[in-house]
Amino acid sequence: MPGALESNLRPHNPPAQASIVVRHTVPAPGARVLNLLNHPHRRLHAECPKPLLAQPGPLPVGAEWSYRSEQHELLIAEDYPRPMRRYEFNCGLLRLAVVPRGPALFLLYQIGSTPAWHAVPYSWYHTRPSERFLPNLRAYREESIFRLLAVNARDGHLVAHRSVKLSHVFSLALSRALRDQAAQPFDQDAYDAAVDGTYAAFPRPIDLLEQRVAQWSSDEGGAWAPDPLST
Repeated sequence: MPGALESNLRPHNPPAQASIVVRHTVPAPGARVLNLLNHPHRRLHAECPKPLLAQPGPLPVGAEWSYRSEQHELLIAEDYPRPMRRYEFNCGLLRLAVVPRGPALFLLYQIGSTPAWHAVPYSWYHTRPSERFLPNLRAYREESIFRLLAVNARDGHLVAHRSVKLSHVFSLALSRALRDQAAQPFDQDAYDAAVDGTYAAFPRPIDLLEQRVAQWSSDEGGAWAPDPLST
């Protein structure tokens, strides 16, 4: 039924103006929104714009990080991304960092010219059981693939689709973080408390960067990124 699908999308504010860091907000308890990544009618296109769902429609503004088929993917829904923003999604600077916080993992990201960082939580247990695969640490002798998808929240259409190669070091850090999380028994209440507590303790995602175990930047050609706190 329409509106009955739950979501892992985490709301965030639109990009802030120069030198202002966006505050990452948390949905109200019990909020129900669409789950794009687990939607049975989801389909991807390299061409833009195309529907992300068989029956596209308005979506909540937010982001979701997933891992399946040995690929990491970040899906971002923004309210009518302008042409320059779409260009940044496709070709602009992309910075990533991973932060373990108890039973929750956070992917921090920065895109394009905006100084704002965003934090997206993740749990391996929120993936469909049939799609749960643990990363093979021995397989990361080469760079892994990270996909970035952007959709127009007003109509659900895909407006950007980009794939980048992550460094071996960052890929290995992500894999170890996922395996460590999957090795622990899952408790939804503990996960929710970890997510809410992290947002409360670090209302500015850039402050959460101090807890990172690894980081990566597209302008470093897959190598270690420069310290984002000093740039």
